[in-house]
Order: sequence, then structure tokens, then C-alpha cells
Amino acid sequence: MVEIYDNETLAAFRASKPDSALVALVERLVGRARVHGLWEDLTCIVVEPEGDLLGAEPVEWDWRVEHGDWIELGKTAGNSGFAWIAIVPFEPLA
Repeated sequence: MVEIYDNETLAAFRASKPDSALVALVERLVGRARVHGLWEDLTCIVVEPEGDLLGAEPVEWDWRVEHGDWIELGKTAGNSGFAWIAIVPFEPLA
């Protein structure tokens, strides 16, 4: 699991990820947050295929968007614009 919450963690993520589709998705989400002045209020959590969110508190997500091999799950907190976005591998139900 990787947390992205500022320019430094975004740069480290870009440098370490060979999956260009995943990097493009994260950059698109961060770009959208920047345009709306919300980048400082965003934490993006990327769960890689071998990872999981076990141990995390259960969350009732506010939105879910499928992006090919990845799913974007979003949760806002309060009225300030703060949000968590989790990017998780898409695993179709059997």
C-alpha cells in the first residue's frame, strides 16, 4: 500500500511504478484535485495487486469508479474538501 499526499510522495510513486496506466490514473486524480484547489486536502492510497486494506477501519465509500484494471473509491470528510481516494485492483466477482 502506498500513500500519496504531497508532491514528494507523488514523485516517489512515479519513480517506483512501472505500470504506466496506474501512474496515469493517479496523475489524473491529482490533477483534478489541483484544478479545484484540493490537492492539499487529498490523500490517495494505492493498493497494489498483491496488497490489501486489511487492518484498515471499515469505510462506507462515497463513490466508486471503475478505470479498467483499477477501481477508484472515494470518501470525503466534512465540508473542507478533504478526501481519501483508494485505488484498488479490479477483481471481478467469480
